[in-house]
Amino acid sequence: MGFSKSIIVKNLVSPDFFIKGVIWFLKEWTFKKNYYFIIARKLDNLIFESKYKLNLDMKKANEDDLKKLVKNISALGFKEKRELILRIFFYDKGFKNCFVFRDKKGEIIHIQWLIFPEENNIIIKKYKNRFQPLSKNQVMLENAYTLPSHRGLGILRLATFELMNLAKEANYKNAIGYIRIDNIKSLNEFLNMGFKIIGIIPEYKFFGRIKRIFNKK
Repeated sequence: MGFSKSIIVKNLVSPDFFIKGVIWFLKEWTFKKNYYFIIARKLDNLIFESKYKLNLDMKKANEDDLKKLVKNISALGFKEKRELILRIFFYDKGFKNCFVFRDKKGEIIHIQWLIFPEENNIIIKKYKNRFQPLSKNQVMLENAYTLPSHRGLGILRLATFELMNLAKEANYKNAIGYIRIDNIKSLNEFLNMGFKIIGIIPEYKFFGRIKRIFNKK
């Protein structure tokens, strides 16, 4: 049994979760059309506001970090478990540049991915219907997740700026991301961080498969 399956079976899956998962799949994945904003910003003028410096420790995640996060969240509801499962699958697909942010007590309170052009092979092989390959000077921010107990504190903003600064120090020039059109709260947060909407694309879900339609250049 692989990492993702073993951690999910041991910590998240229950009969109640399974039933709710089936209902969610039938509602959201049999056939549905969504729209996504593509957002982007340059990395040459990053500003860190003092009120967002929450003394968080950032490091690249490993499997033990994800196991600990799952263990701490297993008592929460279906939606939170579902969101975490999707991110564990994402990690297991090969995107290992996942970063965890800890509070003063050492507890993980936020995770987020920073994807580099060197990972285009994973995008092309496994996610070509969701993401466009990155250019050589571009990074992608994806799958941010803050624990419910720490939301509303500006942690997403802090973490995003930290990751963008990491990319800037590695000489990358711009960052992009994808936000579903109905996720207004997240969209506003990124717009307030200097991102701009550069496109809108449709997404189709059909019996577990996803296809986003990108404009041909």
